[in-house]
Amino acid sequence: MRRSTILSTILVNSEIYPNVHDAEDAVRVAFAQELPGQPFDSWNVDVEVERAKSFIKEKGRCTKFNGMDEILEMRGL
Repeated sequence: MRRSTILSTILVNSEIYPNVHDAEDAVRVAFAQELPGQPFDSWNVDVEVERAKSFIKEKGRCTKFNGMDEILEMRGL
């Protein structure tokens, strides 16, 4: 599962975005705003499914989307 999909799943579960497509667009926009010039595809790598599921479960439902914090936290996966 790609990092953007993990974040998007959390955003949809939290009812911040209505669907994964809109949430992934928001992740891409946040990445471009917060890390201009950095290649999105280099950050948006695959994560083992079990690690992804664990991260989603750990985060649960977030109350807001802080693009930079969420993007940086994903670097650890």
